[in-house]
Amino acid sequence: MISIAAGAQHSVAINTDHKVLLWGANRLCQLSYSARVKEIYRPVLFSGQLDAISTRQFIAHDKITEDVMFENLKYIKVECSSSITVAQINQFPFLLIWGNGNQTAWSKPDILQKQPTMFRCVGIYVYVLTFEGLFYKIDSAKRTYTKIEEDADDTMDGEVL
Repeated sequence: MISIAAGAQHSVAINTDHKVLLWGANRLCQLSYSARVKEIYRPVLFSGQLDAISTRQFIAHDKITEDVMFENLKYIKVECSSSITVAQINQFPFLLIWGNGNQTAWSKPDILQKQPTMFRCVGIYVYVLTFEGLFYKIDSAKRTYTKIEEDADDTMDGEVL
């Protein structure tokens, strides 16, 4: 395994073929399956479903067609919290987020023009440190982000990056 992460009730790993494996509870779609699937007891491959907006952004940026979109995609790192899963990939948009009631992966490509230096999940939030030294908080429930300034008093629910 290249990377492994554990949420409160689900786990995620990346194998040596750079594919994502998921297992555990799926009540909030954190395994990328419909909420009707409550739990998966053995590791399964991530389906790779992207929402329509992320798919269009992915294709427009890389100037590729949808049928080859995942051909060269490699997963690098995974993180998860109690309700979401985040995977870092080797190409734009670099981070895919799913869970919190939504089984399709999505991204915020406008904040990442290069690979993120670091990211961490806390509850419904993803904290991202960019290559340029910018720090963002992505709200997975609202699908919005906030740039965190150096002098801002934003605790990370007790978590440390």
